[in-house]
Amino acid sequence: MDKIKITSEELSKVSVSPPVPEPSVSQQEQIKTRLIPVWLRIVSALLVIFPPLLYIITVIVLPSIRKRPMPIKHAWAIHLCSLLVASGLLWLVFGMFIALSAPRPAGPEQSVALTISSFPSLPSAAQLTARDIAQELRPLVLVVHSQPSRLPFFRNRFFPTRTGAAAVIHADENGCLAVTSRHVVQQGIKQARLGQAIVVADEDGTWVSGRLVGRHRDLDLALISFNGAASTNVYTQPIRRFASIELGDNVFAIGHPQGLEFSISTGIISQKRGDDLLQVSAPVSPGSSGGPVYDQHGALLGIVESVIDKETSPNAENLNFAVRADALLDSAAWALDAAGEKVMKSLAQASLDSSNVSETPTQPDPVKE
Repeated sequence: MDKIKITSEELSKVSVSPPVPEPSVSQQEQIKTRLIPVWLRIVSALLVIFPPLLYIITVIVLPSIRKRPMPIKHAWAIHLCSLLVASGLLWLVFGMFIALSAPRPAGPEQSVALTISSFPSLPSAAQLTARDIAQELRPLVLVVHSQPSRLPFFRNRFFPTRTGAAAVIHADENGCLAVTSRHVVQQGIKQARLGQAIVVADEDGTWVSGRLVGRHRDLDLALISFNGAASTNVYTQPIRRFASIELGDNVFAIGHPQGLEFSISTGIISQKRGDDLLQVSAPVSPGSSGGPVYDQHGALLGIVESVIDKETSPNAENLNFAVRADALLDSAAWALDAAGEKVMKSLAQASLDSSNVSETPTQPDPVKE
C-alpha cells in the first residue's frame, strides 16, 4: 500500500481555528439571566414568604422542563432550590423570634396570684352528689408542673410539662397551701428540695409560681405554697381520719388522667391496705397522681398515689391506691421549712376543730338530688 505524503504547501493551506475561551463569571450570569428573565426572578423570589405555594410551583416547574436544554434545566433547578432554602431560613428565624419575644407565662421567678372565686363550706352536713363535688371542689384542684427549664439559652423561660395534680387544703391572707404526691414534684430528680420552684395552674389556665415547703419523710406526699386571692380570706380543708374510713364508703377522685384535665370519677373504698393506703375503685390513670379523694361530705380522705398497670399485670382491673390524708396532721413526720411549719400548725388545729363533723356526722342528710 502506497504511503500518503503531505507536503508543507498542503499544510499551509489548512486553516486552524483558535481555541474558544471559557465564558467569564459575568458572562455566565448574563447567560443565566437570558435563560430566566429578570422579571420572572423577582416575581418568583416573592414566593419565599409563601412556602406552600413555592413548593407547589417547584413540583410543577421541574418536571415540565425535563425535555428542555440542559442549561435551562440547570438554571431553573438552581433558582428554585435557592428559593426553597431561603424560605426555610426565613421562617425558621421568624418562628424563633416569635417564640422568644412572646409574653412569658408565669415562671418560677414571677409572682402572680391565682384567683379562687370562693371556697366551699365544708364538711357539708348533707351528702354531696358527684355534681356537687364537681361544682364546689373542682376549683380547688390544680395542675402541677414540677420543673422549670434549666437550659442556659432559655434560663428565663418556663416550658410547661404536666406531671400531676394537687389540691388546695389551706388559704389565708399569706397565700395558699396545696398537697400533692412527692413523686410528682421530684420528676427526674432523686429527692425534691425544700424551696424548689413548682409551677401550678388552675382550671382557667392561669399559671403561678409556687415553692415546695414540705415533704413527708416516709409517705408519697408533698406540700406546695403559692400566692392566691379569694373572696373568702380563710379556708381549711377538712381531713378525715384514716381510722374512721369504712369499706364501701363512696368516694370521688379529681385529677388529670392521661392529660384529660379536671376529670372526676366516682367509686368506693375497696380496702384499707396496711396503715397508710386506701384502695379505691374510682378510676385513675397517669396524670391523676397527687389528686384528691373526697368523701360524700367533702372531707379529704387521701391523695392518689398509684395504679396497678395492666401492661405489667394484664389481669389487674381498676386497682388504684391513695395515701391517707390524715398524715397531713402529723407535722413531726414531715420535713418542713418555716412557712410549711406555720401552715401545718394552722391546718392541724382547724382540722381538729372540725374532726367530729368530718368523721361521724350525727344524722346524715339524704343525698341531694
